[in-house]
Amino acid sequence: MKKNLFWRIVSRVFHPMSMPLWCVVLYYLLTPQSFVPLEAIYTAIVVAVATVVIPLPVLLVLKVSGKIESLSLPQTYERRLPLLLVLLLLAAGDRIYLSGRVSPAVSLAMYGAVISLLLAYVSLFWDKVSLHAMGISALLVFVMVLMFRWEAPLSYALPVVAALWVVYDLVVMARLELGRHNVRQIILGTLFGALPQLVLLGWVW
Repeated sequence: MKKNLFWRIVSRVFHPMSMPLWCVVLYYLLTPQSFVPLEAIYTAIVVAVATVVIPLPVLLVLKVSGKIESLSLPQTYERRLPLLLVLLLLAAGDRIYLSGRVSPAVSLAMYGAVISLLLAYVSLFWDKVSLHAMGISALLVFVMVLMFRWEAPLSYALPVVAALWVVYDLVVMARLELGRHNVRQIILGTLFGALPQLVLLGWVW
């Protein structure tokens, strides 16, 4: 029971809905570049509204109405509407409120999240992927690319990246230990999360 509680806590703390917000927070905490504090607050608010503030009440309504079994969305069909909602909200938020107003890296990271969500949505027509693995792998690659582009010294970059690797391992183990996903779904989720960030931040930025 205690073991399951630990894995549940890990899953809650690093819930996929919070991953775009984690990207924003880590960017502004780690960046060596100067920025206006209001920019960080503005970006965090836009992302939080698109990924948490609006979707969470919708999920609660779906739960109360019996459309979904639980907020963890265990069934494949339960994920379609929430995924589509977050996808559209994040795309609109990035296009209308972030693009051209905040750091290009943050804006591209959000576009990468939109692509990841689109891939996850399409995959629902034959199977589900691990959204937890998708979210944490996107965050990991996002920070790794930032460290490379910023030419951060190893003494600074390695501890940060190593810590995120540990978090990735914990999240993946949590999903497997709780029986929420199999290895194939974890791998697909990891690829869906990592590749868009790598392409957009590694080659487009």
